[in-house]
This record gives sequence, structure tokens and C-alpha cells, in this order.
Amino acid sequence: MEQARLNGNTPRDIILYSDVDGTLVCESNQIAPVLQRQIELFISGGYGFSLATGRSMGGVRRLVRQIPVNAPMVLCNGAYVYDPETGRDWWSGIRSELVLEVLLPLMNIPSVRLYIDRSDCTLWVSHNESLSDPFVHEEDLTPQTFRGIQEVLDGGSVLKIGIKLLDTRPTAMEKVRDALTEIVAAYSSDVKWCFSNHDYAEIMTKGISKWSGIQVSQRMRGCDDALICTVGDQQNDAEMIQKADVSFAMGNAVDEIKSLAMYTIGNVKDCAIVQLLKDLQKPGADSYSQKHHRTFLASREKVRSSSLIP
Repeated sequence: MEQARLNGNTPRDIILYSDVDGTLVCESNQIAPVLQRQIELFISGGYGFSLATGRSMGGVRRLVRQIPVNAPMVLCNGAYVYDPETGRDWWSGIRSELVLEVLLPLMNIPSVRLYIDRSDCTLWVSHNESLSDPFVHEEDLTPQTFRGIQEVLDGGSVLKIGIKLLDTRPTAMEKVRDALTEIVAAYSSDVKWCFSNHDYAEIMTKGISKWSGIQVSQRMRGCDDALICTVGDQQNDAEMIQKADVSFAMGNAVDEIKSLAMYTIGNVKDCAIVQLLKDLQKPGADSYSQKHHRTFLASREKVRSSSLIP
């Protein structure tokens, strides 16, 4: 499919960065045909659409064969930015000497599986049974093999460390939360952690977020004055929801995200983002609400240059 390229300096320069899990897809992990078609219409109308997700390139490869994007994608929670049109990329990994120091105590946490994300793949580094996880096979993550920690360290930059919780009972989750807080506190000047789903937590370089990745994405496409819209549902979306020109929380979002967003839309199970895309294309494209149009809060500070931006 030929993808329209966004003009960086027109009054219609509106771009939506969308989270994936809990926003574009629900538990089925499938793009609804009606959503696919609406994204195509959105882009063909001259608007911008891209992803801002915790997934690696391997985790979105199937999705971007189904839906178009016309701006660099923000992956690995902002640690990796990739432009599918030009092949240009940017990344910021965890310092190599810290990876082992963080991974080893994580392996002592019961009822979790550990993985690391590189720019193009996800590698499981804890238990062989991780390979039975449906996500591994559904997304065709490669290589689909258990890797020893030393092999991971010798293989290149680690963009983030992921923790999949096998026990999501409140008491078990609290133990994981306490353990992560204690582990990360020892390296608080270098790394941070957050939940990216109810059963996933992630550790990444401090200062990296989906918002910092959006800044890189905007710089790559040569634009510093677009009206940036974001939509998400989980803690790893917090900064992009808080700092975007216009932000939307899914109806299924956690309370923190709803409190930060300017607007709350419907549930991912109802494919609520379809209506959002339609509303962003209404005449003037400068108003939005669930039932009635309101003036966009578009006077907020626009994206500025950053030391993170190439």
C-alpha cells in the first residue's frame, strides 16, 4: 500500500500517536477491519498516524503489514524510533554494565518471566516455558529460543528489560512492585520502571519515554510545530498523555491516565479509536469531545529540540 507522507508545515498538520495494546488492539491482538480502513482514510486525508508502543519492532511487524503509518514509529517505550519509509532509526539502550546487575536480582522474583528487547527482536532470558506464551508465537518473535544471560549481553544493545507477571493477584503484584522498586532504587540515576499492562512491567533508561520518542519522531520528519495528539491506556503512556497538545485516554485506561488526559473516549473492545479518527477529521480539525465539539487546547507548548533528538 502506498503511504501518504505528512506535510510538516500546513495548517492540517495533525498527527496522532497511538498506543497499541489496550488502545488499537484488545486481548485478541487483532486489528479490526473497520479500524484498518479508518486509519487508511485518516492518512489519505492528509493527517499523520503512527505508533507509540512498548513493543519492539518484532512485536509490531505483523500490525504494520495491516495498517499504514506515515511518521516514524516510537517503539520500546521510546527507546527505539524507526522510520519505515526511509529505514532511518535511533535508539537509546541500557548501559551494558548495568544489564546483568539488574537482571540477576530480577531472576529471584517468583512467578515472573523475563525478556529483553533489542531493536528488532525480543529474547526470553528466564525460563524455557516462556516459549509457550501465545504472544511469542502470534507475533512470530524471533529468535523463538531461550537465551542465556551471557549470550544476551554479548549480542548487542538492550533497549529495555521486561517482566511478565504470571500471578496477577493483588498480593503477588505488590511483591513484584516492591521488588522492582528496591532493585531499581539501587540504580535510580540510570534506570526507571513502570507497568505497561496489568501483567507486564518494564525497566528502561531514565529519561526515555514515549514522549521523548515522539520528539525524536517529529525531528526525523522535520517538523517542530505539528499538533500532536496521543491516545493510550497504561502507565507507560503517562508522559505522552500529559505533554501532548491534545490527549485522549481510553475508557479502559487506568485511573492515572484518565486523570492526565484532556479527554476520555470509549473502550478498546468497542474499537473507540475509529470514532476518534473520524472526529479528528471534522471540518477545521480543531475541536473534539465525546458528544459535542469543544475547542482544542492547542496552545500548549509544541515539541522542542532536545539533546535526545538527532
